[in-house]
Amino acid sequence: MCSVCSALIVVILMNIKTVGVVGAGTMGNGIAQVFAQAGFSVCLVDVAQPVLDRARAEIERSLAKFVEKNTLTADARDATLGRLQMAAGVDRLAAADYIVEAIVEDADAKRALFSGLHAIARPDVILASNTSSISITALGAASGRADRVLGMHFMNPVPLMTLVELVRGQATSDASMRTASELCAALGKGNRPSFEPAADPARAEPLYLRVADGLRAAGLAVETGRFGADMAVDLVNDGPVTFWIETRGGSLVK
Repeated sequence: MCSVCSALIVVILMNIKTVGVVGAGTMGNGIAQVFAQAGFSVCLVDVAQPVLDRARAEIERSLAKFVEKNTLTADARDATLGRLQMAAGVDRLAAADYIVEAIVEDADAKRALFSGLHAIARPDVILASNTSSISITALGAASGRADRVLGMHFMNPVPLMTLVELVRGQATSDASMRTASELCAALGKGNRPSFEPAADPARAEPLYLRVADGLRAAGLAVETGRFGADMAVDLVNDGPVTFWIETRGGSLVK
């Protein structure tokens, strides 16, 4: 890594020490884990204590597997767990320096959450969404801080997958995108920037069809469809698949 890039990451780490994660499901607990492993203090929030208890148990199991495979020391595991806090209310995120939302994929629920987070978080705090399909521009409008709202779409399973898709809404600032990109680097993950998809799915549809046409023109065998992430992984694992391209909205070219 170049010295300039390293310096930028140091600046990010100086300004962002506590990360809030809202939603303790599969994606949320994975996101909380990777931030805690990278040295950030993490507050994982959900609405019910049993959900949080299951999330912590899952994180403990995940870290134990890394220890068993000698990719993580027992001391590092203990330190990671020591940086992880659980809370059954978003009020605890008032002290967070960066917040990632990973709740149910429901536009109304996310808009309501972002509106509530705006009232809790400091004005300078970036609100990121792990959504794979909901408009970042719409979430930004609901948040009251559209320039500091972006998509930070982690891949599942989060502790193992090394790519994060960063999605820019219409009002997202350059500074917010740069901060998210440097956070990805601090997590040891690469990132792929993208822009807001067309609001009308009918306009977005030809995008993946055009990609498919271009690949076919190059002599490649291509299949297209609309798949969930888990199904896409299954397709790749079952093969023969050389690579697959996921476009916004769940369309897949493989």
